[in-house]
Amino acid sequence: SGQPEFPEQLAMALMKSGGNPDSFSLAITGQAFGINAIIVPKLMDITVNEKVKGVFWFRDTHRKAKIHTDVVAFHTGTGAKLFDETIFYELEIDEPSAAQIKQGQWPDSISFPDAMGEAAEIAGEMICEVLAETPWEGYISAVNGDQVTLPFGEVHNLKVGTTLDVFNIKDILEGAEQQRYFLPGLKTGQIVLTAVSPLEAVGKVAEGGKVLPNSIV
Repeated sequence: SGQPEFPEQLAMALMKSGGNPDSFSLAITGQAFGINAIIVPKLMDITVNEKVKGVFWFRDTHRKAKIHTDVVAFHTGTGAKLFDETIFYELEIDEPSAAQIKQGQWPDSISFPDAMGEAAEIAGEMICEVLAETPWEGYISAVNGDQVTLPFGEVHNLKVGTTLDVFNIKDILEGAEQQRYFLPGLKTGQIVLTAVSPLEAVGKVAEGGKVLPNSIV
């Protein structure tokens, strides 16, 4: 969920990762844009699958590119992995493309972004099943006095008058390979939404102490 345009900051974070994304940085960026999960596909291998079909003079060789990707989904609330899956899928190709693959080249007939998008789309269906089993949560993107802003809105079923509990995420855990994760903290208060647009909501602190940016609701 979140804004329909792919955030430039998130694209830059992925580009700088060199194929090994920093889940902590992705989590910070995702929270700011109202994204609950970030899917990162990585190409592992591409091979050719050839089959001869038909009879007699109607026989023909059918070629497909078999693409192997690893797809990781990160939870932006904590930076932890939601899943890490291997995905295989096939695309129809012609003879020149098959020759390129056999030579260790990426085929001209297949757009690399489209190929990775296909893997991300498959993973997207999987992540929806995972998220459907978890409670909805959002993040506070800005605080001005007792007024707070969330990068979520009507498309996320938020309405004026909705009361949301606020939890801090100031604690950080450092794990293996110096990966860092947010640790959800205790409830610090409540906010009541006073204005809601399709992709943004504004609320007012109704209970508790100071509310911090990036707090979970």
